[in-house]
Amino acid sequence: MASMVYETPALLLQTRDLPGMDRLGIFYTREYGLITILVKGVKKSQSKLQYRLRERALVEIEFVLGKTFPRLTAIRDGDQFSDFLESANQLAIQSSIVEWILHLVEEGHEDPELFEAILTSLALTREVGHQAPRFVLSWMLVRWMALLGFGLETGQCVRTGVTKSSQFGMSVRAGGLVTKAASAGLDDWVPVTSQEILRMRQWQRGRVERGKIPWQIIEYSIRWYGIPVESLGLLRIYSGNI
Repeated sequence: MASMVYETPALLLQTRDLPGMDRLGIFYTREYGLITILVKGVKKSQSKLQYRLRERALVEIEFVLGKTFPRLTAIRDGDQFSDFLESANQLAIQSSIVEWILHLVEEGHEDPELFEAILTSLALTREVGHQAPRFVLSWMLVRWMALLGFGLETGQCVRTGVTKSSQFGMSVRAGGLVTKAASAGLDDWVPVTSQEILRMRQWQRGRVERGKIPWQIIEYSIRWYGIPVESLGLLRIYSGNI
């Protein structure tokens, strides 16, 4: 009985060497989420897969289930995002996309909206990442965290339930909006304007609108959720030296 073949668009995040001629490919896929797939014989000089197994490539893959790992049976060329990089900022942000997926997403997590948000993040890196890296990182974090269930509350004060105030701020530790009057004990409270709150809501829903929110919110989110930054070449962005 023939094995069932699964087919999906996928972003290749990493490859890992195995003894012999095989490798593991870690993919984030639209239909099956984060998945590790065995690529048999890819190190052989005659392997048809070795030149298509390129990290940060958006491809179409086919695989079958195996005893330990699914096994890759076909890969078709797609968009090679790394071919369009022009600056160190773009490379750093693109590397961060890979690391953030591996850090924040569990194996098998399935969310087509997150897959599309990742593609949007890569597209933004290509289009504006060298000019506005903070915008790309901010949009990406706000949108991804909303989809993963960690998004900040932007509709009301999380401590009092108040929906209108002239002195709103954001606290990552508290989980969202907090009025100044209710901010006692929150050392990460950052004042926000009504326009910045609206922008965050739009980003959470997936709308790509250029603009800024206080960078401290992103810094606090990175620290609170333990998102890797130092190993990604993002220190200049993270520390504000851009």
